[in-house]
Amino acid sequence: MLTIANIKPGEVVYDLGAGDGRILSLAVKGFGAKAVGVELHGSRYEAIVKRIECERLTHSAGAIQADFFDINLSGADVVTLPPNFG
Repeated sequence: MLTIANIKPGEVVYDLGAGDGRILSLAVKGFGAKAVGVELHGSRYEAIVKRIECERLTHSAGAIQADFFDINLSGADVVTLPPNFG
């Protein structure tokens, strides 16, 4: 999905319904992007925060605990959604 989006270093990726944060990790490590995960559920949000800290991605990745319908995406270059969305 990220390859198809043709992500360039420095672009901003928002992952809506970010789960455990693996797309954020890949966006930063594999593509040099900045990444923001949006996750509503508390335990999943905490998993994202832990992954960002453990993988030392705090300089390039962050997490927001919120409903992704309430997020301003105007700063995003790429937006990803869960495969079962819709």
